[in-house]
Amino acid sequence: MVSLAEERYTFSSLMTLMIECESKLHQYYLNASAATSDPQLASLFADYAKSISRSVASMQKARVETIVEMALEPITNLKLAELMIPIDRGIELGSTGYVSALMTIERAVSQLYLQVSQKLATMSAETGELLMRLSRDSDERFHILEQSVS
Repeated sequence: MVSLAEERYTFSSLMTLMIECESKLHQYYLNASAATSDPQLASLFADYAKSISRSVASMQKARVETIVEMALEPITNLKLAELMIPIDRGIELGSTGYVSALMTIERAVSQLYLQVSQKLATMSAETGELLMRLSRDSDERFHILEQSVS
């Protein structure tokens, strides 16, 4: 994890962090799908894992296709280490209350992508839009998970 004092990224390192975050979430949904005894939740989690897998591929493509000069420009003042704390904690909980943990993770992921999309929009409009869409997707998953426990 990045320390709060070292918050300086390049486009490439920032996208790598976003891809790693999304990959962890993908694996968590796969684990949750396999572990739950509720067939509806298992199907929902599996669908989310597939969707997130496509998101990872889109982010990898954006990272590779962005102009190199922009990729080297420093990006600061994001405070991502702070935003990563609930994501990492939720994933570390493992099987202790998958839905509750996933709600916490999805809320944090949505905020993370929203903040990063706003920073990257001036460097790469396409990547900014991608992350904005992923933020909305994460927020939508949060609300569906929230309804599943109501």
